[in-house]
Amino acid sequence: MFFFPQLMSRYYLDTGVLVWNGNGTIGKEMIQKFFEELPSSEHVIGSLDSQPVLDSIVSSQLTCVIQVSGFVRFQDNVSKPFQQSFMITAEGDKWKIACDNFRLQESVEESKKHSSELI
Repeated sequence: MFFFPQLMSRYYLDTGVLVWNGNGTIGKEMIQKFFEELPSSEHVIGSLDSQPVLDSIVSSQLTCVIQVSGFVRFQDNVSKPFQQSFMITAEGDKWKIACDNFRLQESVEESKKHSSELI
């Protein structure tokens, strides 16, 4: 499967939000720029789930949340677990990403090690 980062912005709302491992950006042009600056990567999806959002929360706008987890490897580095959630909404006859949150996961032991290095 091929990935074309130059086409990513077409999947986001004009006012879409991306938070990538703590780095946030707003607007599909800025999201496009962010994706173009990422190193090449390979993702392996381990789980995928989706569910509709209650009408009362999104003012009857057809909206779903998609959650994905798996492993990602950037360039020649070791694979790391990741978690990603998307909120997508209907815009005309197409689905667009309103909010995209990606986070690399680390074990509790890794977190403790990094915390102790900061002290």
